[in-house]
Amino acid sequence: KFADYVLIPSPIKPLDVYYAEPVSAKRTERGVIYDFGQEAAGYIEIAAEGKSGDVITIRQGEELNEDGSVRYELRANCVYEEKWTLSGKEDLLDQFDYKAFRYAELILPENVRIISVKFKIRHYPFCDNSKLYEVGELQKVVELCKNTIKYGTQEVIADCYTREKGQYLGDFCVSGRAQAILSGDTAFVKKCVLDFCRSAFITEGLMSVSTSSYMQEIADYGLIFPAFVLWIYKTDGDASFLNQIEPYIYGQYEYFSAFKNRSGLLEGLKTQWNLVDWPDNFRDGYDFPLTKPVGDGIHNVINALWIGFLISVNEIERICGKPPVENVSSVTDAFYRAFYDERTGLFCDNESKTHSAVHSNIFPLLFGVCRKDDLKQRIVDLISRKGVTSVGVYMAYFMLAALVKNGETELARKMLLEDGAWLNMIKEDATTTFEVWGKDKKWNTSLFHPWAVAPIIILSENTEVY
Repeated sequence: KFADYVLIPSPIKPLDVYYAEPVSAKRTERGVIYDFGQEAAGYIEIAAEGKSGDVITIRQGEELNEDGSVRYELRANCVYEEKWTLSGKEDLLDQFDYKAFRYAELILPENVRIISVKFKIRHYPFCDNSKLYEVGELQKVVELCKNTIKYGTQEVIADCYTREKGQYLGDFCVSGRAQAILSGDTAFVKKCVLDFCRSAFITEGLMSVSTSSYMQEIADYGLIFPAFVLWIYKTDGDASFLNQIEPYIYGQYEYFSAFKNRSGLLEGLKTQWNLVDWPDNFRDGYDFPLTKPVGDGIHNVINALWIGFLISVNEIERICGKPPVENVSSVTDAFYRAFYDERTGLFCDNESKTHSAVHSNIFPLLFGVCRKDDLKQRIVDLISRKGVTSVGVYMAYFMLAALVKNGETELARKMLLEDGAWLNMIKEDATTTFEVWGKDKKWNTSLFHPWAVAPIIILSENTEVY
């Protein structure tokens, strides 16, 4: 019989797996608390000896409680508590599934002897070829982001390493850029791009989580995908890879085109979640019902992303020797009619022009659809006034990229040092970037979330920011 699968050489390197000793071990009335000094993904390995039937309680966490114990009931809604029953001989615990943690607490029965405790860390081989050096507070931000990519790149770059452990497309379009910039190598991100393309048999719009059984579709993520593929091509010049991916991107175009209204804008894209930003308390009052399914009518961000999508797809088609898919100018005309408010000189969230969230102006600036310099300046002023923490960590990348693409590099660098942004994570004892700007800014915050590594991209001088 022939097997129904084919083994191929791995397109990426094997993971590095190695041990780290705790930087401190504090005895308590109940046992010992270990601090490994750095949050990472991996396994706790314990050697212990006790009586047959003795039970060691193992608690792991990303942070400590106020009383100094390990917060094993994570903010991300994982409960990192396990019971280990000893055999009466010298036992070695080697866990099956990895966790993300920095601290471990062992609650010990009387007379149990702990022989050793180690953190078996795993991650994709890390080599920083970026030559990205800053000074002072900005260097602290850079190092935080570098550590996040170092310890956060596994077989995939997951959105977090506690809760979902899933590779999300939108997250990856940020963290993947940073990984390629730091490593100087696009092999890893190309493998991950193919992961998403292989979901096309489910939907031509592509799934938003790949190499996963979790079925989720997010319109925003699919619409930014072609720009990332084009970014890879501009980084390494690999035309064969671009030609390999082009059919999937054209499939995306056909998928989203089914939702065009008469003016060429997307309307009623109810098959996918219209995200705009996450969590929802960072949408700057965006005035449109982003329910699941989305409300009736048209709204700004999905259509601004549609314009960016078409710009990237047309360029990919040109490079691949094919005609453009759409007249972007006519879609931009429709976008102006629908969302531009002559009174305020800004773009609004909906056709009724009742509100202008900063999100509704970031993407027009990023995609170069502002037809007048004074409009560009108004948007830059709006962004400067609102600040980077007016949006979520995911959206912060697009905000900063829009500034850099429009010559506002110094403003972008200044915003990287806002008190409530990355420096606040550091103030809250981060060793990897958070899901949001602070631990209490979301109801289930992950403290190891690579979608927050925008500073790596913004500060790099070796490649385009978007």
